[in-house]
Amino acid sequence: MISRMPTLLIRRSEDKELLWLVRHLKLTPARLTLVLADRGTNSVPGPVGECEGPILVLDGGRRRTGTLPVMLHLAEGTPLVPADISAQAEMIEWMIWTQRVFQPAIAAGRRLRAAPGSASCSAKALALQQGAECLEDLAEHLQDRRFLLACEPSLADLLLLGTLREAPLAGFDLLPARPLWHWLARAELHFGIDHEQA
Repeated sequence: MISRMPTLLIRRSEDKELLWLVRHLKLTPARLTLVLADRGTNSVPGPVGECEGPILVLDGGRRRTGTLPVMLHLAEGTPLVPADISAQAEMIEWMIWTQRVFQPAIAAGRRLRAAPGSASCSAKALALQQGAECLEDLAEHLQDRRFLLACEPSLADLLLLGTLREAPLAGFDLLPARPLWHWLARAELHFGIDHEQA
């Protein structure tokens, strides 16, 4: 049986962290076929059904869907996934927090800035409060750490990077929060992402 190279379908504008990961790990073109699609486009060979996130099609047709499962699969065995099981668990906790708490808070702030008259004053205040609390929690955690898991970067840092870079677009100023600003500079440098890169 001929082994097929894995194929990753990602949405160009919404899966930037996966694009960064693929580039950082140098997975293409030798180890991965990358398909960039516009929103709503699905060009992975064979039926994949409806899926809101990225799709990784493996040899034999097996699939991984969603940002976290795909990131974990692609980075398995690399320094971005700690060997220690306790550190792995902490990394996954941070990734879940980023997706379920931080990303929605920043997205809500961005929506309110894009359409300021579309929400009540209480909704605006709640969105700003949630975003501010997330940033405070992050700043406190990173006060004496170089990365989320202490000294070494992990997938959790890469996932967080995409959202934290959007915080100013939601109306949050990172400059006064020195731990966040320093972490952002370190993470961008490690993953090879220019500060102005979209």
